Amino acid sequence: MSLHAERGAMIADDVRALGPGPLTVVEGTPVTPDTVPDPGRAVWLMPSPELQRRRLAERGLPEGVHTLYTLLLADLAARIQAHGLAGRVVTVTPDATPADTRTAAEALLAGPLAEGPTATTPDERRTLRRAENEAVATQYRTYLARPWTTGDPDTVPVTFSCECADPECTAQLTRPLGTFPPAGGGALRCH
Repeated sequence: MSLHAERGAMIADDVRALGPGPLTVVEGTPVTPDTVPDPGRAVWLMPSPELQRRRLAERGLPEGVHTLYTLLLADLAARIQAHGLAGRVVTVTPDATPADTRTAAEALLAGPLAEGPTATTPDERRTLRRAENEAVATQYRTYLARPWTTGDPDTVPVTFSCECADPECTAQLTRPLGTFPPAGGGALRCH
């Protein structure tokens, strides 16, 4: 699991390089209390044991991979406990909806979310969505540029977020990577 620890440090370096804004969500088991500079700005979403067992079983993973995922989650839980951060955990149960999970996480992050920075104008929201979509496109293009990958960077389907700037919009659109950004630089709209 040493590579796992190294990945956590690399993620922390990447987040520091982003600067003070926008607010950033970082996820994954490499994100441990050891990699978070301010635990008051962190929340860990942890599946209940029942949910973890069910999801791992649904994936039909080989025994070794199943064991690795189980150990990684147990290690993360132990680190959170050792740092006294059990109060920063949202336990996701089989009956929890995405809205339930979001509400619980938002409650724990109320202070940092209120501090911002936040995008309050349509132009600011559109700029953030475009940056999000550009990051997704860059990830695909970087991956597809590797000699061992398959896929055509012009035609591979990629899911992008709507850039309409409506603060309530969560619409997404899947389109060929080669069509992003839209011709003429206009906003990518789903509706």
